Formats: sequence, structure tokens, C-alpha cells
Amino acid sequence: MRPRKNPRAVALGRRGGSVSSPAKVAAVRRNGTFGGRKPKFQIGEQARCNDQAPGDYRERIGTVAEIGPNKSEYRVEFTDGGQPLHGYLMSWWLDRTP
Repeated sequence: MRPRKNPRAVALGRRGGSVSSPAKVAAVRRNGTFGGRKPKFQIGEQARCNDQAPGDYRERIGTVAEIGPNKSEYRVEFTDGGQPLHGYLMSWWLDRTP
């Protein structure tokens, strides 16, 4: 008598993991919500531009108004009276304020 094969392995056949079942699709979607790094700043937090920022923004303190449009980019609004009043700045140009 031949040993019985695992029916799930038979269903995958030579295609390996490329076959997707409804359960596998649901698991991938569920696990996808856990991934990714949290943003460095939240909306409403204070941020100080460091010396790596473009010259118009250096040493200015502003409030994070928006996250994005690109990864690691934040829209910061400044209320110190200087120009420009807001800017889209990269996360490595910003430091936390105590």
C-alpha cells in the first residue's frame, strides 16, 4: 500500500507557493497591516530643522501639518514670521523638540 500524499502539497504541485487560496489571500492582507515603520513625527508635533536642512529652514521650529506626499517627507508650518511659511522637509532634516 502506497503512503497517502498530503492533499495540500498535491494542490500546490510544481508551482510551490505561487498558488493562492482564499485563506492565503486573507492571511497576506491581515499580515500586511502589521508591516512598515512608524513615522518619525505625528501630525501636530513640534519639529526643529537641523543644519542639514536647506538654508531657508535651518534652526527654525515648526509644526508638522501633514505626512507625505513621499516617504520620510513632512509638511511643516512655521509661525515665526519668516519666509517661507511652510515647506515639505525630509525626516533627516528634522529633530524633535523637547
